[in-house]
Amino acid sequence: MSVPSPHPELDDLATEMFRLFSRIEYALKAVGLLTKQDGPAEADWPSFADRINAHGLAGAPADVVAAVTFMLTEPPRKQAAEKGKLVWVTGDPGAQSQARLLAVYICRVRNNLFHGGKFAGHWFDPERSKALLEASILLLQHFVSIDGEVQAAFHGA
Repeated sequence: MSVPSPHPELDDLATEMFRLFSRIEYALKAVGLLTKQDGPAEADWPSFADRINAHGLAGAPADVVAAVTFMLTEPPRKQAAEKGKLVWVTGDPGAQSQARLLAVYICRVRNNLFHGGKFAGHWFDPERSKALLEASILLLQHFVSIDGEVQAAFHGA
């Protein structure tokens, strides 16, 4: 049963986020950024973040710098259960490099979407959801653009 969405723009951003995230996960695995060399093929986001961190964000376009600032000052929360009730917690990922923190936060945005944390028939906090999606998409695009090997795999080369 299809019900018209009150926020089609958010629906489109979520679709874009899923597609982009999926393509990047494929690219990471294709270039050998795997959590294990044997067994299930899982993308190694921390290693990718280390590669991004090595490039640094110096000289990044203003919109990327703004997205970094937003994600670090207003990080996505994660859904948790407290005494059987769903709540949102900050879920401090610990002291890490800036790029690792951003990767954790981007994966958290994806997880919140995929596992139903942000949508229960309507978007929770639509303005914040939009900002998180836009920042995540922009940062993912930027990260791919500065890692030539991942960029080649992303584009199917």
